[in-house]
Amino acid sequence: MTHFSSSHEEILLELEVLRVQEVAHNIIELEFASTDGASLPEWSAGAHFDLRLKEGLSRQYSLMRGTINPNNWRIA
Repeated sequence: MTHFSSSHEEILLELEVLRVQEVAHNIIELEFASTDGASLPEWSAGAHFDLRLKEGLSRQYSLMRGTINPNNWRIA
């Protein structure tokens, strides 16, 4: 699950990982898409989202455009 914040609005999304790539030592890049195939919310430079893991952990990441599909989201 992830929380996406845009213009002070929070949206809860369930995403699937499409791609995992090691980009440097101990740094991976993840590419996400919606689990139901719907378009992900629009965003602009500086946008971020909170990645919430099953273990109750939460981390905040800046968004990048997807490489598989420009509507996907990437983080590293």
